[in-house]
Amino acid sequence: MGSWEGEVERTHGQLPAWYWNAGERRRRFIRWVEDEAEGLAMQLGRLLRSDTAPDAARPATELIDALSRDAAWARRMETQAFEEAA
Repeated sequence: MGSWEGEVERTHGQLPAWYWNAGERRRRFIRWVEDEAEGLAMQLGRLLRSDTAPDAARPATELIDALSRDAAWARRMETQAFEEAA
């Protein structure tokens, strides 16, 4: 969450009003995790080719899997928050 908070601080002249609402802050953080994880996984996946050496492909594939788990976590949290609000 620290990385996201730093990004929010860097991209806004002052912290936006929604930042002080814990629910909204959490919702935006979860969305950021999902977007970042999916984006990084896709970028890394594009670098893998059929002729990529197994020694290089294995760690990259493991990282893609970890990023996919992060994105899945974020989707679960988003769904849970939506269901709690209903």
